[in-house]
Amino acid sequence: MDLNKLANIRVIDCDRIRTYEWNNPISNGDNLLLEEVRFVRHPFLVTSLDDDFLLLEERASFDALADAGLCHFPVQIADPSKIGISVSKIGLFGFEADDLIQLAARHHDQIIIESLPTNKPTMTGYLPIEFVFRDNRFRMLLRHSTQAGCPPSLDFLFRSILRQGRFESIVERTEISGAVTRKGYYSGTMILPQFSLSDLKSASMSDNLYPPGLFEISVDCRVLNIDFPINVLLDSTDIGEKETFFHETVNLRAQSHKISSFKGQVIILNH
Repeated sequence: MDLNKLANIRVIDCDRIRTYEWNNPISNGDNLLLEEVRFVRHPFLVTSLDDDFLLLEERASFDALADAGLCHFPVQIADPSKIGISVSKIGLFGFEADDLIQLAARHHDQIIIESLPTNKPTMTGYLPIEFVFRDNRFRMLLRHSTQAGCPPSLDFLFRSILRQGRFESIVERTEISGAVTRKGYYSGTMILPQFSLSDLKSASMSDNLYPPGLFEISVDCRVLNIDFPINVLLDSTDIGEKETFFHETVNLRAQSHKISSFKGQVIILNH
């Protein structure tokens, strides 16, 4: 097994980790207490962002640990050239076609709605989004300013959806064998255009963050189950010593045959 892929597992200061999406405003319960957490199960997936790092997933878990006082985080640093970004299909709850039409009427300077199908090309400077409701299909055109990061019109669209109901990513049945979709329960669905890693980076650097849960991130190899002890991360020793602890632990697990690799795409360190 090639353990060189574990060289990209680092421990970094939380102040060097930036995000590209705003945190989900829905509360997940009581605040996390570090005394109740024994391990950080998986390294947080990041990629380089100038002298800092961009968090690619698990924003809610990162915020919970940081708010609880954790200053040092184990991360897996992904090669930007090997990061894939896809846009999830979004399912809507409690947001209907009439809500969309009323929203467009209130913000007619930012939103244009067209019934589908249409042969009209997308106008320059607008972001196309397809909506499907029970009896209607629309193409929404959101004004896309030259401002870096998430367009303001996309931001207030999703905040409007959250005021009416909620949204979630849809897992298509064809993507996961045996998965059960809940299409019949959605009040509607929406499909966004494609975005790139540079869009996510500019969002982070400009603080014009995207709504949560829009993007699926993939990398060429994901490391899981590092089980990094919280007490080591909280220790007063420097980051270099914590990284040394991790790699010594990896060597012990390798000698005990407790590391598994699946086609080089997933490495599980404590199976």
